[in-house]
Amino acid sequence: MKNDLSNRDGEEEPTSSENFDNAPPPRKNIWNLVLGIAFIGYGSYRVYTLSNDIESNVLGFVLGIGFIAFGLYDLWKYNKGI
Repeated sequence: MKNDLSNRDGEEEPTSSENFDNAPPPRKNIWNLVLGIAFIGYGSYRVYTLSNDIESNVLGFVLGIGFIAFGLYDLWKYNKGI
């Protein structure tokens, strides 16, 4: 009985770890990096200025935190190469 990993020529097919070694690294989108840094910077600026304001603006805080979260997501996408 033949091994399940062998092909018609009798050679074993590479395992999944061998396939990943020969695969080219994923291409990183530079726009994810640029937009991630920009969104984190703008969101941090909004949260900082609103934290020093006398009046409370809940929507401004939510938007600032949303910008920071989206910037972190963009940086994660850049790191993963998605």
